[in-house]
Amino acid sequence: MTNKEKQTKEHFCPDFRSDSFLQNSKKVFKAMHDSGCPFAFSEKDQYYAVASYDEAREILGDHDRWENKYGAGLSYSHPNCDVLLGTDPPLHTTQVNILAKAFNQKKYHEIQPALETYIQSQLQSWYSDGQVDIQRQLFKVLPAYALCTLLGLGAITNIEKEWPEHFAEAAIAIAEELYQPQDTKAEKITTRAARPESAESVMKSVALMREFIGYCKDGMRSGALDESSNPVCCLLTTCDSDGFLLSEEDIFGVLNFLLLAAGTSTTILLGNITYRLLSNPEQFELIKNDRRLVEHAIEETLRIDSPINGLFRTNREEETLGPYTVKKDSKILMLFSGANLDPKTFDAPDTFNILRELSDIKKHLSFGYGIHYCRGAELSKIQARCVVNMLIDNFIDLKLIGEPIIQTRAPALNGFESLTIGWVV
Repeated sequence: MTNKEKQTKEHFCPDFRSDSFLQNSKKVFKAMHDSGCPFAFSEKDQYYAVASYDEAREILGDHDRWENKYGAGLSYSHPNCDVLLGTDPPLHTTQVNILAKAFNQKKYHEIQPALETYIQSQLQSWYSDGQVDIQRQLFKVLPAYALCTLLGLGAITNIEKEWPEHFAEAAIAIAEELYQPQDTKAEKITTRAARPESAESVMKSVALMREFIGYCKDGMRSGALDESSNPVCCLLTTCDSDGFLLSEEDIFGVLNFLLLAAGTSTTILLGNITYRLLSNPEQFELIKNDRRLVEHAIEETLRIDSPINGLFRTNREEETLGPYTVKKDSKILMLFSGANLDPKTFDAPDTFNILRELSDIKKHLSFGYGIHYCRGAELSKIQARCVVNMLIDNFIDLKLIGEPIIQTRAPALNGFESLTIGWVV
């Protein structure tokens, strides 16, 4: 029986790249799990999808059988030409060991006071209005501001003005390409011109990143900067035990990767947790009375609303996935958002419940699993903690205003384009 015949027999072939899926993803995953076959095959785009928690976790943890070297998107990139998500050991291990010296939890927590000051200034600027589209006015730009602050870009530009907007727009433009098939990816990049703001933001962001690398190199040559001055200076001088040093292009790739991660997953997480708490006022009250539950709310939001729907792996040899025989070097979509709703792993998976055991909630796969677990996960969570605590501290009777708008520009993302909240002035 062919894969097409098997898919027809299962009577279920969702298009994970469609607006319809983004608008109804919870129903799609419930149908997949209820069918007893949490797998799918796209005849149109020739890829497989996995929504089974156990299967997805096993694949994410086995980099010998399931590779990243062809990239985390639907189209095939050149093997190991990328950083982090586009590499496998031993190259990935080398990159992680070097990056850990420049980007780590200590450095993330050092910028928290600056983030709190930025958030407070934004909240105060809208307070008298009584309402704001917080997704567009804060959550879109806060992660980009965090990245600017973390890198130290304030040394060459004013990071509080245009750059958060440019970085945020560039990130969503890059994210649009993750689920683009090989034959349409080049066309998609070309059609950025259809969104002048995207094309301008991508070009400006790329130029600023390269300018900053040049600034760091010049500063270190002159003695004005050293390896402790900022993360890029650290990367320019840090080598592994064998003397391997990241190239300038590698460092540029790291910055682009951080731009994509900061401007997508964190932005989506902030909107999702705000929506969940304001949609569940009784649970929001629990948090107001016990701030320790903020951590539960962050992890439960990540579980029920994974910011990234999923990323791709490629199989080294022929494999079996559910009813499918998967040929070598096929693209397999690990559906984090579907695996997190697997009833075999999570009780009442479609119910938002911050009182679950924290250890159970944290089984979610939203930041990946294994050696490719997201290195910036803690930075995302820091921003979420700041947002939740500062919303509680600054506003009375917070509520949702109107219906939020689900983003459909990038099928890889699972969240809102617009989310308006109101309060008593």
